[in-house]
Amino acid sequence: MNKAQELSHDHPDTGEEWPEMPAHDADHIIKAMIKFGAEITNPPLDGVNPHYNSRFTTLAALIDHVRPVLAEHGLGYIFLHKPGHAGIQLFHESGEAFEPSWLALEPDKPGPQALKSASTYARRMLLEAVTGVAGETDDDAESATQGAQSTEPYTLGPAVPDAKSATGKATDPGAYTFGGGRHELKSITEVWKIDPEYVTWLAGNKTKFPEGKAAREFIRSVKT
Repeated sequence: MNKAQELSHDHPDTGEEWPEMPAHDADHIIKAMIKFGAEITNPPLDGVNPHYNSRFTTLAALIDHVRPVLAEHGLGYIFLHKPGHAGIQLFHESGEAFEPSWLALEPDKPGPQALKSASTYARRMLLEAVTGVAGETDDDAESATQGAQSTEPYTLGPAVPDAKSATGKATDPGAYTFGGGRHELKSITEVWKIDPEYVTWLAGNKTKFPEGKAAREFIRSVKT
């Protein structure tokens, strides 16, 4: 599982202070953040972690939720990247900015997919931290004591077969319907038309999720 070190304001390579946008004058940005904090709400939990049966906010949904409210108060942010690290810096239209914060990335396995997954998870954590929102259910540290949360590149909920034979098995793999996540209540056939990468990824993870087997069978039926 992915691990992330505590937030740091130091340069990820040298350990020295990171040269950031001027932050000594912060009157405007602090006032804007106070107004932003009074208006912003916690984002919707559109993702499902099947490993811990918990819900969380995906990075895309989090960005869509906080960015318009930030902009209303003249605020914005930029994601920063250095080898092995992800960072974020919050700024104000006046030119004021807070110091950047960093998270060290430690993917659970080598390869670009694992690195991208760790980066996505870190950016979500960073954006939640600087905006002060909660993007996941509170499990009273249960997942922390059992291992880090899954950071698969896509999120999904349990599939519900809506077409069964007398034996209880789905007669058409494309009829399987997602019970949560980004394509909640859509069948595999519907998702294939609008997001084939999602179905393809799911088929490649058939041993991890029950939907994976149906996705793989569906792709086979499409290609034959």
